[in-house]
Amino acid sequence: MALSELQDCPCPACAAVVPAKYFASIGSEASEAILTDALQRITCAACGEVFRTEPALTYSDTQAGLWISARPADMLSDWQRQETEALSAFKESHGDAAPKAAQEIGAALRPRLTFGWPALREKLMITEHGLNDTAVEMTKLAILRNRPGNPVAQGVELRLLDARGPLLDFGWITSRGAEPMDFFQVQRRLYQSILTDPAWQKSSAHLPEQGFVDLQRLWISPAVGGS
Repeated sequence: MALSELQDCPCPACAAVVPAKYFASIGSEASEAILTDALQRITCAACGEVFRTEPALTYSDTQAGLWISARPADMLSDWQRQETEALSAFKESHGDAAPKAAQEIGAALRPRLTFGWPALREKLMITEHGLNDTAVEMTKLAILRNRPGNPVAQGVELRLLDARGPLLDFGWITSRGAEPMDFFQVQRRLYQSILTDPAWQKSSAHLPEQGFVDLQRLWISPAVGGS
């Protein structure tokens, strides 16, 4: 069941106050809106600017076995504290202190933490296509090691965009605006080889089984003292 509330939001173009629906909790009924970048997208009545408010919500899909704490992109540098808080929230709702029915549901859920819309969309895309998100992150590492000209920079992310057929669609996009910078495809067999390669499995040990399962945790130092 979705939980939301209306809040006043300033338009980034003209500063007019726009009423915006902010979601605190959503389920699989919102997956299509996330995958099509429609959720929390707003058109300013004063100037016509189209913009999107950042996510600060919990996504839960018990059928797919997925639970995500989605947070604003600008909290990424504070990922260590945010991860602790997210896993604590998951434990509170589905852990030992929760009702038995909630614990049984939680046992089948994969708790994840994401920052910004592109990362949330990617987790849903991975789940939709039956992929392993750790192996996807290792596929990204292979791309970084072997593909020339990657536009690595602060505020730019490498994300899986689609996974139909023998090719996987990746793109370098901006974290906040999700603006495309560079699209390319890789053979699905690269991902499939990583699933069974002991060397890649050893590398994937640097990523946790739950929480912030994202390659960015390997090179973004946690903010000192939090934010």
